[in-house]
Amino acid sequence: MDNRILVRGHRLATLVAIMLFAAACGGGGGGGGDNTTNNDTDNDGIVNTADNCPTTSNASQADNDADGSGDACDADDDNDGAADAADNCPFIANAGQEDNDGDGSGDLCDSDDDNDTVADSSDNCPLVANTDQADSDGDGFGDACDTGANVVVSGKATFDKVPHSTSTNGLDYISTLSLPVRLAVVEVIDAASAAVLATVETDSQGDYSALVPTNTNVFVRVRAEMGRAGAPGWDLEVVDNTQGDALYVLESATFDTGNANSVRDLHAASGWTGAGYGSTRAAAPFAAMDAIYTGMESVLAVDPAAVFPRLTVKWSPDNSTATGDESLGEIGNTFFRRTGFDNREILLLGKEDSDTDEYDSHVVIHEFGHYFEDAFSRADTIGGPHSSGDRLDPRVAFSEGWGYAFAGVAQDDPVTRDALGFGQASGFQIDVEDNSNLNPGWYSEGSAQTIIYDVIDSASDGVDSVSLGFSPVFDVLTGNIDNSVPPATIFSFITLLKQANPAAGPAIDAIVSGQSIDSAAIDEYGSGETNDAGRGSDVLPVYSGLVVGAGVTNVCSLGGDSDFGTFNKLSVRRFLELPIPSTGGYRFTASGPADSDPDVVLHRRGFLGIYETIGPIETFDVTLEAGDYVVEVYEFSNITDTPRGRTCIDVSVVGL
Repeated sequence: MDNRILVRGHRLATLVAIMLFAAACGGGGGGGGDNTTNNDTDNDGIVNTADNCPTTSNASQADNDADGSGDACDADDDNDGAADAADNCPFIANAGQEDNDGDGSGDLCDSDDDNDTVADSSDNCPLVANTDQADSDGDGFGDACDTGANVVVSGKATFDKVPHSTSTNGLDYISTLSLPVRLAVVEVIDAASAAVLATVETDSQGDYSALVPTNTNVFVRVRAEMGRAGAPGWDLEVVDNTQGDALYVLESATFDTGNANSVRDLHAASGWTGAGYGSTRAAAPFAAMDAIYTGMESVLAVDPAAVFPRLTVKWSPDNSTATGDESLGEIGNTFFRRTGFDNREILLLGKEDSDTDEYDSHVVIHEFGHYFEDAFSRADTIGGPHSSGDRLDPRVAFSEGWGYAFAGVAQDDPVTRDALGFGQASGFQIDVEDNSNLNPGWYSEGSAQTIIYDVIDSASDGVDSVSLGFSPVFDVLTGNIDNSVPPATIFSFITLLKQANPAAGPAIDAIVSGQSIDSAAIDEYGSGETNDAGRGSDVLPVYSGLVVGAGVTNVCSLGGDSDFGTFNKLSVRRFLELPIPSTGGYRFTASGPADSDPDVVLHRRGFLGIYETIGPIETFDVTLEAGDYVVEVYEFSNITDTPRGRTCIDVSVVGL
């Protein structure tokens, strides 16, 4: 067996378009001071300096090709060289404009390429019309495209999975398993012309079967890619960010198909020699892809018709904790990000003897949990560094807690293990079943992960006597919370979960109260919360009141605090609840000390706009519809490495 791991140029495909931006774990957040006035020329609620179409209304900031020019003002939304007026797949790159059935919808965005009413994903002749799906010889290939001068090449694709040691949390190479490469795209390639002779996918056991011409020199290619149109549907790929985002593939040696059916198995090895990675780490991209699919399975179990928007996983053996040039592997950390409309990415560490995450399945699924927030629910987190015991911005605490809880649910194992260090032999663990969290509260990721996991899991321990399963949580995250006004926090999650499951209310209260959060009087704004982390009015109320024309509300932004910190920590950013009585124009003013630089962010069912001129007074005019809004205010330096420290800011709103 001669299997090779290679990187190849890859296709771009999109299944579903979902709205705007999210960032988690490794980045995100706004910043102040570019010495400009943030006008809103197109009146879409996005100020010019943050608007990717400043003169054309596009409140969603959709940017399909992530080129910085929003779809509303971009003549080529997929950057394939074909203008949208003439492109048969305007949102999917397809420079060749292939259209097998001539129906005006290009093959890359057409789920039925032969127009025979049978979707490509289940069509035994996807490029030849055969509505009856007749298959006389039962070989899986319809009579309409089965010439008889063919043979079947079949086999199994597998990869090395390295488990963790339960004593050290490091990788246990001695116990390496061989697991199936599930639902991967498989191609049989003509060795002479490089033409793709057949495209199939592996099944849940890693098996594939393809009909190919007789007496032809070919090789089999397993792509680190999952693609399926329709519902359910997905578009996942694993690429090398240090090789121009080239797709990872596993290839067999070249062989002659002959006149009889043949079997060609392919295996991606870990590359571990016993003392280090002495050969190509072929298994890594397939291990990452398998973890992602495990996360997808949890979603599909409660929503069998789920459609997963495109996700690109970027892994390289050079991906390190250094920050700088991602094309050199300097990614800083493992994280999820949204870089444009329908452009979601997970970047994974891979540097040997430092920190590798391809086998840390919980870690990978944690990041997939952030993808889920962005693609299916609400992604209000500002991201940034976080660790157990931190007092975090409540949006970050909820998002990170959700990620760890979801990983535990998907793996049916509450313990996240992260291998690192020399030989990947050490590491750490996070047990979401452990209720004894450092600094518990509504600002704690530990509290959030404990609460979310306990309301889902079937085990009863401590104060946990409820077992809702994943479905009710999925319903809240994809429905109620997505439509709620304030940013997603543990307050909105628990409030809406209790409303949807009233019988479980007392049991949920017990779990939440056990984490020093007032559950009995809870609402989406945390109005009844009494846990102030020992800092009084610098922390509570969670949302201060702000009334149009009623003078100023004073809040204080912390920064560099020895108990809290900067950027994404508790009370660096303060929140105000604002009811707008009628549709019209409003003037906002945030005023701080002479050497300060307050900034303002508006929210309503998600991010609306950021206002950040330099100076002690931030003032701007904006047109708003009647309804409830959230105002976020902070001292800009407090989200940097050189914080001013506690800065009190007067905030007011008047009608125009």
